[in-house]
Amino acid sequence: MDSQRYLAELGGLLSGLSTSEVEAAVGFYSEFISDAGITTRKEIETRLGTPKQLARKIMADHSVKMDDEKEEKVRPANKSSKMIWLIILVVLSSPVTLGVGGGLLIALVAIILSMIIIVVVLFAGLIVGMALALYLGVSLLFQSLNTGLFYIGVFLIILGLLLVLLPIAYWICRVILQCIANFARYLYKKFRSRQAGGERK
Repeated sequence: MDSQRYLAELGGLLSGLSTSEVEAAVGFYSEFISDAGITTRKEIETRLGTPKQLARKIMADHSVKMDDEKEEKVRPANKSSKMIWLIILVVLSSPVTLGVGGGLLIALVAIILSMIIIVVVLFAGLIVGMALALYLGVSLLFQSLNTGLFYIGVFLIILGLLLVLLPIAYWICRVILQCIANFARYLYKKFRSRQAGGERK
């Protein structure tokens, strides 16, 4: 039967949830399909989307709900980034869009990714410069004491700079990521309420 295959696929895609949460979600949509009287795969996908689209929606709903229940001001970066990614996937895979808000969210994520790449390149450059200064300092120390000490000094300055910049960069990235996560959650709630309004019409 199409509905059973659909629900089995859906359950398999909800690997991030606990067994009881998967059973509850599959049970809810099983009852929804049964009450709506839809039997073919095409009808189910017209109403609910593909199993992958519905799984993303369920995971995003779960992530937003869990995020709302916690009162941490700054959440772990991996949880925030996972929620942002799920919300973007749901918004992009849905026929209803968030217009300017959705575009702004995607633009913000693109800017943040660009900033992360720039920061990684900057830190990689500092590390390479530090290694080169240490190598030159040690190799020139016995040939020219002053030049060798100069390069060892450069090495120590770069090392100190890295030790100061790393925690600052990490903290700034966490705060920016959390701001984007809060904005994504706000947009997702609007998106869900708009979808619910469209389904009621």
